[in-house]
Amino acid sequence: MQKSYRLACAALLLVLPLGDAAGGVDRGTLGDVSQAVVTLYNRDDAAALHAMLAPDRRRHWPIEPFARRLTDCRRRLGTIERISLPVMGTRTFGFIAAHFEATVSDMFLEIDQDGFIEVLTFKGQDDVCVLSQP
Repeated sequence: MQKSYRLACAALLLVLPLGDAAGGVDRGTLGDVSQAVVTLYNRDDAAALHAMLAPDRRRHWPIEPFARRLTDCRRRLGTIERISLPVMGTRTFGFIAAHFEATVSDMFLEIDQDGFIEVLTFKGQDDVCVLSQP
């Protein structure tokens, strides 16, 4: 678990363009985070996806229940085949079409000023999967 967490943190440093040193996200950060979410979701890599949560979210939601929820979401929704660009929002949140194997869901993604996930929800016509919420 410790090794997986370190690898996830290292991956975040490579994936996320985190804006200026004082914090803040640039125009591409939300898209980069959404692509990382797809990759980790499809790999069922709960440790790495959990490491992308904002620190207060990680403290609120330990890895074990998070991993169970991720596995349950994947069982119900399947894998994500592709996503759209954020349709509307700002640099820190957006609505993204997530194309799963059998359906399309709205992915709501909100990140903090450091690029960590605050909210991650998939909402389809008949199903909702909440992986992080306030």
